[in-house]
Amino acid sequence: MHTPRFKQRTFVVAFIAVLMMCSPILSAQEYIDKIVDQACNCVSQLEGDLSGEAYTMKAGLCMIQAAEPYSKKLKKDFDIDLSRADEEGEALGRLLGLKMITACPEVIMRLAELATDTDEELDEVEGYEFASSSGLITEIVEEPFVVFTMKEESGKVVKMYWLTFVESDFAMMSQFSSLLGRKLTIEYSEVEIFDSRLKEYRNINIIETLSLD
Repeated sequence: MHTPRFKQRTFVVAFIAVLMMCSPILSAQEYIDKIVDQACNCVSQLEGDLSGEAYTMKAGLCMIQAAEPYSKKLKKDFDIDLSRADEEGEALGRLLGLKMITACPEVIMRLAELATDTDEELDEVEGYEFASSSGLITEIVEEPFVVFTMKEESGKVVKMYWLTFVESDFAMMSQFSSLLGRKLTIEYSEVEIFDSRLKEYRNINIIETLSLD
């Protein structure tokens, strides 16, 4: 069972990852815009010196409070049940994330800072280990975030997403494109996101560490 700190980081990464997805379904839902406006207004009034965990919790409460007047519509359109907010909170965050990046980008900036802070906190979680995969990089896609396609020795093809800081001795920011055709070992965490193109949840692999073989 994941710790609260791990869940906090998972929420942050998933919130950032949702920006990769086109979301035509949201454009048809005018009430989503109203929820986003109210949520942004609420979050903008949060104290700037809150800890990462407190900020994430209160930002989530802002979203839930803004969404409550539209609970029936959310249940009908997206199967999000606000009466189970403790379980459905992350799903609501994923749904609103794409809109909030344009409505209140400072929220995303703050959450990005939290992603870096909680990387360090994960190191303190006793017994936690990232999954690991080794193989040949066969493709690198650069829009809108960098995605590496890796072919493992078994022949399995997996995609690895570069969304947050990656621990590596390699100069990632300036030379990542040169990794095409190289053999790597990548440690990653698995995060569930909502893919609006497929209209379903799916898992993606978020790169944590990268090393050359």
